[in-house]
Amino acid sequence: MKLIFSDNGMRALLNFRIDVIRHFAARGDEVILIYPQCTHETERERDIPAGCRTIALPVNPTGRSIAEDIRYFRSLKRIYKSERPDAIVHYSIKPNIYGTLAARSAGIKNIAVVAGLGYAFTGNQPGKVIARAMLRFGLRRADTVITLNTVIRDLLLSRHFVHSRRLLLLEGGEGVNLDKFRPEANAAAAEPRFLLVARVLFDKGYEEYVQAASEIHKTYPDVHFDLLGPLDTESPMGVPQERLEEDVRSGHIRYLGYMTDPRTEIRRSGTVMVLPSWHEGLSRALMEGVAMGLPVIASDIPGCRELVAEGINGYLCRSHDASSLRGAMSRMLSISDEERAEMGRQSRKLAEERFDVQKVIEVYESLIGK
Repeated sequence: MKLIFSDNGMRALLNFRIDVIRHFAARGDEVILIYPQCTHETERERDIPAGCRTIALPVNPTGRSIAEDIRYFRSLKRIYKSERPDAIVHYSIKPNIYGTLAARSAGIKNIAVVAGLGYAFTGNQPGKVIARAMLRFGLRRADTVITLNTVIRDLLLSRHFVHSRRLLLLEGGEGVNLDKFRPEANAAAAEPRFLLVARVLFDKGYEEYVQAASEIHKTYPDVHFDLLGPLDTESPMGVPQERLEEDVRSGHIRYLGYMTDPRTEIRRSGTVMVLPSWHEGLSRALMEGVAMGLPVIASDIPGCRELVAEGINGYLCRSHDASSLRGAMSRMLSISDEERAEMGRQSRKLAEERFDVQKVIEVYESLIGK
């Protein structure tokens, strides 16, 4: 078969969908990856699985130019008609709008994955209203729409974005490779160190994380609060570099930059994963931390709460609430090393029960064909 996977960036394809892509390439399918060309992502080209072909389009994935979006649609339509794949899978808002329309116009089976609702669903400004209307128009022309949590599923149904017979819920999200992300011995045996793995965005809970860190340092001055992930200053929610540097200088947080493979940092002894996000599909970073047997602290929102059993493998906190986050962190600091280690064991058990990527691959095969 010939398959196309189209996303808003190479980084997302290789971080979140790599095991699915690698599976289809390994079974002998011709796999094409399409993404907007971004110079800061060219370093990931070496990670592209063998047997995959790439097509990079000169489009700004976060741009708001109608003319540029029209060029993007025409480029996708031209590629789809030329390649004639058996199926196309789209991820994120622009591919789910323009890619789905291009695939439908070319008569090609297409699947839209709505991993999260994101910035376009956080207000009623004219641009956001238009974006939602366009997404509804696009999703109605997908053969199958996949969602990652029940809240997104229910919203898409209640607002008539898609008919229930074409909507599929992946209860374990996009899954995690349980062989790659495995527990390390004595992972919780040292003084806790908190780690937020995410793009450096305000809606990932950046402000709350920094505020909570500054308060906890008054009682626990030696506890570290680390941040791992890429800057995204083009996003409306992006934290300015100057602000990040100011917070690092203050000593509240340590910025570790961006790593294509975060396991080295996740596996460091004493790590507690933190994600005080405002909205998620089903958090990949938390899944990786849970699979590696770490205690977790996360917002009590869809996309995070599925990964936290309160008091069993971690704690939930209110989103947009630095005080609630600080309380959850203080609870984690107050328990014993063995209690944190047991939380880590419960995290791994949860990952094995719910988040195995092999189950996700089976769903893709049922939709695309064997």
